[in-house]
Amino acid sequence: MTRTPYYLELASTLRLSIVSGQYVVGDRLPTEHQLSESFNVSRYTVRGALKLLEEEELIERIPGRGTLVTSTGTPRTFVQALGGLNDL
Repeated sequence: MTRTPYYLELASTLRLSIVSGQYVVGDRLPTEHQLSESFNVSRYTVRGALKLLEEEELIERIPGRGTLVTSTGTPRTFVQALGGLNDL
């Protein structure tokens, strides 16, 4: 039985924190160093997790500014309610 890689577990944990509202759009995530200490993993593992979240467009990594939450992962949809053909 193979173990789930740590970076996938960390990405899942961070994703859940974003989706659940612990971190909202515009919030800055802890630094790589802080995350590695909090989760007792290497910075390489943290970078792998953050890369996945960046690919999912949940976060943006900005040199000198940190890692910012850019999306909650829930798609924004617009629904136009129509009562019938007369509403068109």
